[in-house]
Amino acid sequence: MGIDGRKVWVLGLVALFVGCIGGVGESNDGEANEGDPDTGENIGQPDTDDGPDGGIDPGDHDVAEVILGFPQEELHVDEEVSLVVDFVDEEGEFLDPIPLSWSSSDEEIATVAGGVVRGVGSGTVVIQAQGGGLSAQVEVEVVFRWASVAAADTHTCGLSEIGAAYCWGNNQHGQLGDGTTESRQEPWRVETEVRFAELALGDRYSCGRSVGGPAYCWGHNLRGQVGVEFWEFEESILEPRQVFFRRGGGEQERLDLVSLQAGREYTCGVDPDGDVFCWGHNNSGQVGLNPSTSEAVQDRPRTVSVGDDALEVGTAYTFACAATSDGDLWCWGRSVTGTQGMETEGPNFVPPAARGFAVSLSNLMGGSGYLCGEGSDGLYCWGENGSGQLGQGDTEARSVPIVVGAFEGASAYHNHTCGLLSGTVHCWGSNLQGQVDPTDEENLVTSPRPAGLPSGAYRAVSAGVSHSCAVSTGGDLFCWGEEGQGRLGGELDGSLAEVPRF
Repeated sequence: MGIDGRKVWVLGLVALFVGCIGGVGESNDGEANEGDPDTGENIGQPDTDDGPDGGIDPGDHDVAEVILGFPQEELHVDEEVSLVVDFVDEEGEFLDPIPLSWSSSDEEIATVAGGVVRGVGSGTVVIQAQGGGLSAQVEVEVVFRWASVAAADTHTCGLSEIGAAYCWGNNQHGQLGDGTTESRQEPWRVETEVRFAELALGDRYSCGRSVGGPAYCWGHNLRGQVGVEFWEFEESILEPRQVFFRRGGGEQERLDLVSLQAGREYTCGVDPDGDVFCWGHNNSGQVGLNPSTSEAVQDRPRTVSVGDDALEVGTAYTFACAATSDGDLWCWGRSVTGTQGMETEGPNFVPPAARGFAVSLSNLMGGSGYLCGEGSDGLYCWGENGSGQLGQGDTEARSVPIVVGAFEGASAYHNHTCGLLSGTVHCWGSNLQGQVDPTDEENLVTSPRPAGLPSGAYRAVSAGVSHSCAVSTGGDLFCWGEEGQGRLGGELDGSLAEVPRF
């Protein structure tokens, strides 16, 4: 037991007197010497002229013990945390620091430099400090747990509990964000230190909303879906690129968002002021502009007028809808059977307009020709239903939202839908690749059914084009469905792939 009840493990205390510590005081300009990062000798040299060499006066500082403490219960992979370091004399009085060198018992679990520990892989590691004839060490538990997942067509991405992003699968256009175009069979860290609150995946590209709000995208940008303006055109963006917009054609401004969704080749989000922004492919007006009078590619975010303040936005393949603060739903894009609550068919563009549905919806998500959202009494879906993706036990399209069940945390993509019911994953719709139920050879599943995952509760689920993934409350991640191009992230064990942790 150390000072102030800190839980520490101190192995060494040797000297009653620290003598003549030369060259560890000040740098030539009088500032405290931070030390050499390559040796790790840098914890806290004081800014003092007490000693004859500009360092600590050994006559006043009899360091008897170095005490190390870790300020939290566990360290996450890719997280950095500074150790708590105290220097005390025989009476337990705190003293000024002395130089320390640092080491880790296993650098495949954690590394340390200057008293800052970084998690590398799951396990237990001992961090040791040495200096002035003293040594101390502390045990650190490094963990990795999945928090959420986003599935698309041929690639998948997930977030850890600290918001670090990882992707796997096809990487032809850099959609994995690792700085290469090399496909990955297992999770690979996205090349950024940004912490994300959510991810949104489209066809061969990825986007994320950071914890602080700024939006980032990477991958295929041929349709402007990554948000990189064409004057600096790059077809493939290999690492996360921050998204900017221009207000009134002026200087670029950072795009901060509270909600983010990716369609097939376009992206939409809502900023803190309730404004809707969309960018990317506009061949059907899904960015909010009439395609007959506007460019088919919108390479920078533009606002979509939706009346009242928007709370969030949901994207299908060729249309989008935004939920507003007055409880209404505004939709725009191509009107096909039922997709916008209209009973017309055809490629005609529908400008943003309120739909006046009888139910207020949130947590919007869309597939190839349908949309879903959560109401006060459960999940509602409407639009195309050729694969049973509306969960009504049939394949008839619906022009207005119809309740599916008391599902939460739902996800829709292409022609199937998944949701959580009391912690159990249910899916319905197209099952051609086993993306609904890998244990059933039935091609269409028109009513919700359990996905057949390992027992236990689940906290997140995502439907892709031909595969699905879910995260358990314990941080395990499972994917099922089509396994080609590494999109499942792990080797199949029966009908499931468990995505490895780090």
